[in-house]
Amino acid sequence: MLDWLEEQLIAAHADGRKVIILDHEYAGNRYKDHQLWTKEYNERYFQLIRDYHEQVIIEVGGHDHYADLRYHSSYHVASLKDTDEKFYFHNLFVAPGATPYGNSNPGVSMFELDAELKPMNLKIEYLDLDATFGMDSVPYDSAQWWSLDYAKDYAVDYITADSLHDFYLRLKDQSEDDTVNYLVSKLGFNPSDPFQYE
Repeated sequence: MLDWLEEQLIAAHADGRKVIILDHEYAGNRYKDHQLWTKEYNERYFQLIRDYHEQVIIEVGGHDHYADLRYHSSYHVASLKDTDEKFYFHNLFVAPGATPYGNSNPGVSMFELDAELKPMNLKIEYLDLDATFGMDSVPYDSAQWWSLDYAKDYAVDYITADSLHDFYLRLKDQSEDDTVNYLVSKLGFNPSDPFQYE
């Protein structure tokens, strides 16, 4: 599979094309204490993604059932040799589960691509399952939803590695309450509901 991926990235580079990588168990992913990709494949994957980072629009992963945004610096990636100049790459969006997991609410995600194929306007909509308890069915119009709008709520207009790095720096500087609200939201819990917040 990595040979195939390398062929696709080489071809995309030669043709001036961009790609979106969709995967379930993304490189670096873990289950409890176990890394799901062996070191050999993990390192080869990161080498490919770093070498061809200009071809990759975004990677969208799953498996965790909780939403997350990740990126890497070209330094200290697995055991790869650092690049001469530091840059950010590998903008990864881990999508939330469409089913409840660990008592979280199911979520549906969406983002757009601008004219330059930069991913933008990431939004996650969560169905508040607590509001459905005791009901036989819930018409769509009556369902209670809440959303996490990265552009509106956190000024993350683009989902590029550079903008994710800027977001990380802002998160480090904001209050602990604001950071906890963000973490609660991205994990699929409604921060305005005291029970879910706890």
